Amino acid sequence: MWWTHVLNKSQATLQHFQQYVATCWSQSGPDIVDTKKITSCKLLQPDRDYRGDAGETLAILPLAVAFSQEVLVAVYPDLSLEIQSLMALHEVILAWLACKHHPSQEMADELGVKQKKHAKGFVATYGWEVVRPKLHFSLHLPQQFADKGHAPDAFATERKHRYFKNTVAQSVRRISDFTSAALLKLTEYDINVQQPAEKLFTQLIGQQHEMSTIATFCSAKKAIVASRVEHCAVVYGQGQFYQIDSDVALAVCGAARIDSDFFILGKELRKKSHVSAGFSNWTQCAEEICILPLPAVVSAVRARYNRCTVTANNKDFSLLLG
Repeated sequence: MWWTHVLNKSQATLQHFQQYVATCWSQSGPDIVDTKKITSCKLLQPDRDYRGDAGETLAILPLAVAFSQEVLVAVYPDLSLEIQSLMALHEVILAWLACKHHPSQEMADELGVKQKKHAKGFVATYGWEVVRPKLHFSLHLPQQFADKGHAPDAFATERKHRYFKNTVAQSVRRISDFTSAALLKLTEYDINVQQPAEKLFTQLIGQQHEMSTIATFCSAKKAIVASRVEHCAVVYGQGQFYQIDSDVALAVCGAARIDSDFFILGKELRKKSHVSAGFSNWTQCAEEICILPLPAVVSAVRARYNRCTVTANNKDFSLLLG
């Protein structure tokens, strides 16, 4: 809906959006996507829903918000309602991700507030006629997060929908076979996915070097540094950015095991300005490396995209969450 209205109410084109994304933003990993694909004419079509899958939809949303804020809003005031609705959707996604990673009653309540704000703005902008049943379904998610710590209600094949469509569904001819055949095949698929057991633990990844200066600084016997660390199958490392709290972020340079504990190495960033939810500007405090315990970064919010601007006196960053 947002893209259709952008095309109808402005002179912005898909090429403008593509050039903006390619020029202004770098990905912070580890979930790297093909930005040319997610902004292609195949997925972004006028008068149609976005054609990408769930992961691609999550990836393009922060870019659409940033493009709206930095390019569209000042030039095309007639798009203000559409941009506000898009920003409200981004707030919903950020709250939903917070519930997924750190569920609590407070987070669930915040998600509910954001959902109602977005629903009200969406209807005011586009009308009731385009509202889908899944909008109502999603309003039950906050209570599920509050009660269970996760969202248990979903279609049984949704998480593995591609495997289901391409492999399992071909062999199911009767609805009565769904439980005995389809679900069994999906379970077998999960069982047969092989991953090394070490991914469930914490380990340094990449070339490792002993660093006596860090060991001395931390009053430790031994310090080993590497570019990345894997913790519970999630990789944290060089090139990533994390928002530690409302005023402090971290540009990650590497990881370390100091004696038996794991840490993240990085450079501290201080907030300069807040553009919108999930979009903010930061400046690097100093060249010195700071050392944070791994749990402090695990509980932080990772930036999906970043932009670096270097001047004579400062190194500034813009971060996009999502």
